[in-house]
Amino acid sequence: MKLETKEVSDGLHDGKTVWICDYRWLDFDKKEDRKVEPKQVLIRSKDETNKRINYSHSFFSEIKKGKVVNSSLIKLFDNTGYRWYSGVALNVFTEEKECRDYYKIQANLVAKLFDSYKQNKLQRLDKISNEIITLL
Repeated sequence: MKLETKEVSDGLHDGKTVWICDYRWLDFDKKEDRKVEPKQVLIRSKDETNKRINYSHSFFSEIKKGKVVNSSLIKLFDNTGYRWYSGVALNVFTEEKECRDYYKIQANLVAKLFDSYKQNKLQRLDKISNEIITLL
């Protein structure tokens, strides 16, 4: 089941083990906006860290080999740099399969958009190449 962002950010699920993921790439001339492959995490209260966490009462710590990695701090929101905008939240699921399936959907969408972008770029480059050839 996908958890509601507001419930997670309000701290209602602190202490629970869940799965997170996200894949977004809006401008293909730049790096990916956010790439968080499916991973198991523990939802923790921001009171458990000295690090700054904006727009949420909770953060995530990755679970590796059955142990919580205390040094990992994954924020719910991807802050885009605008203080008035919290950014887009990670996708949070209770089940691994749902998380992996959702991640594949996101990746497939990005792949389709990238293919369209690539075709447009190639057409533009072919046009420029043909213009240069006519100058010779």
